[in-house]
Amino acid sequence: MTEQISSTVSATIDLLINYQRGELNLEETVSRFSFLTGINEDISSRYISELSRGNASQLFAETRNDLYEG
Repeated sequence: MTEQISSTVSATIDLLINYQRGELNLEETVSRFSFLTGINEDISSRYISELSRGNASQLFAETRNDLYEG
């Protein structure tokens, strides 16, 4: 029993790390996380979407006027 729990926990941690690295998209991660943990996909999606991702960059929108100034 302990061995099964450990492998499930390990797989879940690996999954979340892969998501944070950008190796998996949100939909695939939610599906796998839900399968591994038994947590429904809506709750899984809310939890996972709050995680920061190392491959994401913050982009700032500029107005059209800002582009032509200067």
